Amino acid sequence: MTSITTAMPVSIPSAALRQMDEAERTRVLNAAFDSSPESLTAYLAVLGARLRVYEQRYELPTSTLTAALASGELRETADVSAWLFWADLRSQLAGK
Repeated sequence: MTSITTAMPVSIPSAALRQMDEAERTRVLNAAFDSSPESLTAYLAVLGARLRVYEQRYELPTSTLTAALASGELRETADVSAWLFWADLRSQLAGK
């Protein structure tokens, strides 16, 4: 029986990724993640759990995060920026 890892395979500080342009960030993320279907499923599960923590903390679904920022309902802090980053990463991985 094969075991699926429930943790992210590498640690990349989100501050470092925010400093990169889109092309460099995509290259680094693509190199860091195994894109097998099993691994993608595990990554998505980990990211989903991480997003649920933010959703509970802010009492707001991730799907409305951008609209909440645009309307001023939510202020962009370092914590909210991290939430945006993880939501974007999950969206990118879900598209594979």
